This record gives sequence, C-alpha cells and structure tokens, in this order.
Amino acid sequence: MLCQAQTWRYLSLVLVVLVASDPLGLSDRLPLAAYLLAWAFGVGCYFGSQILLMLGVASLRRLLPRGPVYWPLLSLLALGPTLLLLEHALSFALGAPLGALIMRRMLYLLVSIVMFETIFMRFVRAAPPATGAEDPAPGAGQGAAADADNDGPEHVVAAAAEPDGDEPEVDMPASRVLLIGAQPVPLDELNYLEARQHHVHASLTAGTLTLRTRLADVLAQTRPEDGVQTHRSWWVARRAVRGLEEEGGKPVLRLLGGAGVPVARARIPEIERWIATHIA
Repeated sequence: MLCQAQTWRYLSLVLVVLVASDPLGLSDRLPLAAYLLAWAFGVGCYFGSQILLMLGVASLRRLLPRGPVYWPLLSLLALGPTLLLLEHALSFALGAPLGALIMRRMLYLLVSIVMFETIFMRFVRAAPPATGAEDPAPGAGQGAAADADNDGPEHVVAAAAEPDGDEPEVDMPASRVLLIGAQPVPLDELNYLEARQHHVHASLTAGTLTLRTRLADVLAQTRPEDGVQTHRSWWVARRAVRGLEEEGGKPVLRLLGGAGVPVARARIPEIERWIATHIA
C-alpha cells in the first residue's frame, strides 16, 4: 500500500492541507521552520503509533475471538499519545508550557483525520494497480469466457484449506498484515480470498472472515511471492498451494487441505510460471 505512488501523492496533499489550515493553532507561536518541523515530527509519531497499534491488534487476534476492529478507534488511540508527545516536545523547545493548547483541539483534529482516512480507504486505496489489471487485450475474450465457465457450482471450495500435518513445510517470507476492509489480517494466517459481489470472503487457519471491500483493494497490498490470483474472483496464498491439477476436465489449484480453487484457462501459463518460481 505504501509502495503505491497515489498513496504518497494523497499523503502529501493531506499534509499540505493540514499545514495550510493550521488546525493546532501553532503558526502564530512558532517560526516557519519550527512550525514545519513540528508537523513533520507529529506526522511521523502518528504513523509510528498506527503501525504499533496494527501490529498489536494482529498479535491479540491470535489469542482473542475474532471481532470487528473500528478504524476511528485506532486513529484516536494513535492521535492521543502523538499530541501529548508533540505538546511536551514544543514546550521543551520553547522553554514555556503551551497550556494544553494542542490537546484542546484534539476532537477537531480527530474528525479531520478520520475524514481524510475515510477518503483514502474508499477512493485512493480502491484504485486498482497496473499489475492487478485483468488479462491483457490479446485473447481477452477467451479469458473472460474461461472465467465464466469456471464460475459453476462444481468449483466452489467445499472447506477451508488447512495444511496437512504430513505436508512438507514451505519456506515462507516474513509475516505481514493485510487490510481487508479496515480489518488487519496476518498474511501467514490466510489461505485464500474469494470475491463475493461487494464483499471479500477470507479463509483463515482459525476460521473465516467476510468483509465489505473489493478484492482489488486487498491484492494491491500483496507481492508476487505472497500468492497468486487464479481467477478474477479468487486469490490463493502461497502457504496453502499444493499444485495445479484438473478436476472434471477443468483446471484447479489444489490446496494443501485438499480443496480446489478454480483457475481461468487464460491464466494457466502465468500460474505455471508462478508455481515453478515460488513452489517447485
């Protein structure tokens, strides 16, 4: 997500708006250079707090029952310590207390941040990446027909794919967290994703999760070594893949738990290359 150019363009625009509007009321108290430095310090602290909170949520979800995570609550938990730290840092730098000036504006700043984050989640992050586009123009009709053929009920996965205990272990990359909607999900707990109208259904090692979002939004956060998209509505994590097979005359990607995920015929060469690179 942070590797996408539109993310950095949007964050730069938000920072310019915040600096220009001065929601903390600091512009008349600080020299210009100190004012800009204070914003850079505050933004860095806020993102650092967000990252620590998401890692903490991901760790807690291994122990506690699954439930919704409300993004505005994470924003509030990250904003409070950030403003306290910024206020103390400025008071120390100025040699005089600010009299809780920053904390009094916390609610206004929180509403502004939640508004910007909502716009980012709904519109900026929703823009599909260039590599996530559907099959290229040559043979596009054939790929679409193949995808439609694979939508039949015989290709519905019957059970969540859980690795068998006697299967060889796969050398996995370091675990990361994917955001499905506003829900952080550890990558090493994910088996596959299935798009269902306006929702994404995720098969996990400890159950399932269905949230309102687009598959393209989730795949924008993945890398080639994380998994492979077998079909316009399916993505399979590397950790769950056994190999490419046929079932009833149609290609399927066999999972370690025995289930089969539909494969669009136009994607078979791409999937074979991916398996040769990351599985074989």
